[in-house]
Amino acid sequence: MMQPIQRKAFKLSAPVQAHGETIDTLLLRQPTAGDIAASGEPFVIKNLVAMAEAAETDAAVMPEFAWNMAAALQLFSRLADVPRSAVAAISMGDLYRLQMEVAGFFMQQFATGSQAASANDEPLSAQQTGSMPASTSPGSGTAIPPISLRSVGAN
Repeated sequence: MMQPIQRKAFKLSAPVQAHGETIDTLLLRQPTAGDIAASGEPFVIKNLVAMAEAAETDAAVMPEFAWNMAAALQLFSRLADVPRSAVAAISMGDLYRLQMEVAGFFMQQFATGSQAASANDEPLSAQQTGSMPASTSPGSGTAIPPISLRSVGAN
């Protein structure tokens, strides 16, 4: 018997229109491989090698994300089961929080992961990342420390 899909409530600071009604909460599910195939990579982690090296010495290096906004909006739409136009209408503050929430779905696996990062300094996608310092637990509902954000391919 299949278990129901678990969703996490994401409260918006201002309501948006979706499916002909006004909503003030997005119900997010975890992304799947199919979501990434359909929407594209929502972000890359620019400093993954530095994070992996710091983890070996118990130092903390926060991830620096570069967002592909076209892919991110498509992914957010899929995860919340709302039209892309609804996601495009949310406030910038909500967009920032939504980015961090969705990044947490990808990053939570690295709190206990042990894959080694590649030897080069090229930005790696969310699907290609290595370990993350265990001092943070994104996706768990706890506050995420400030990180560097930059949008690429804005739509």
